Amino acid sequence: MATGASAHVLIVAVDTEMHEFLDARGITHYFRHGDADIVTAGFNLSDSGRLAKFWAYRYAVLRALLVSGISVVQSDVDALFLRDPWPRIAGLEGDVVAQRGNFPFNIAKTWGATLCFGFIVYRATPATIAWFDLSFPRFLGTPDDQVSFQRALDICSRVVWNNGHTWPESKDAHLLLKPRGVGKGDLNKVDYGVTEHPITAKGTRLRLVLLSFAEFPRRCGLEVGYPERQPGCLLAHCVAAKSGSSKVLDSRRRGLHFLKDGWEDELPASGELTSAFVTRLGNGEHPMAAKPASTHFSDRPSDPPNRAN
Repeated sequence: MATGASAHVLIVAVDTEMHEFLDARGITHYFRHGDADIVTAGFNLSDSGRLAKFWAYRYAVLRALLVSGISVVQSDVDALFLRDPWPRIAGLEGDVVAQRGNFPFNIAKTWGATLCFGFIVYRATPATIAWFDLSFPRFLGTPDDQVSFQRALDICSRVVWNNGHTWPESKDAHLLLKPRGVGKGDLNKVDYGVTEHPITAKGTRLRLVLLSFAEFPRRCGLEVGYPERQPGCLLAHCVAAKSGSSKVLDSRRRGLHFLKDGWEDELPASGELTSAFVTRLGNGEHPMAAKPASTHFSDRPSDPPNRAN
């Protein structure tokens, strides 16, 4: 996905339900009946469940886009955009740029943080494509892209963060998802990693970027100082319970969810542009449109760390 004057968004519907939902609203998208089954037929996922098939299909679509020279922004539906993050991301050099997380936990223990696939940018570079290909055998063994992609890195090449500089670890590092080598209290720091060894035949190394905690928080609430309510926050992807209804309730409690009730039943008016239609689905209370009221936020600590889909 590109942004700005030349913005393009590709929507891929993975099931009939989503296809019919988008089609009824005149939203252009790609869908072909049975495509996901055809593409993932050789992935040996028969005992892995429906979600594994979705991740496998997404893997195949992403790789096809990257090989075609198209860079991709991948975002979970509960990663809530509070401002346009692209000007910030566009200035960062890296093959893969991601929000910081803590899953898989064993890799987080080594790196201090991990790439959160709830908001991640894949640039169409030889190193990114090679990373996809190296991780594919791992995916077949563990059909979860966030796990297999990062385990492939951990196996194939050590990742060196911030040129190998180290500092004494802060007692709060586990809360703020800091890679090893991050100084105390610097919530605005962007962290850079590079594979110690080349991952392409031409000797190219993969460059990773972890976005700042303050601008792209994964943890929210009192325990970490309410980063989601700060004016510098661009995108909040807060840890919450895994069910969809729980995520909606949690984001509303934080003052982040601003779709009006019954938005699913809305249809565009004749001739209404998709962008105008989507804007109309909001209730006019975007959290960054005005200073958030204190009543929007609970003072209870954040939920314990876990992976939210």
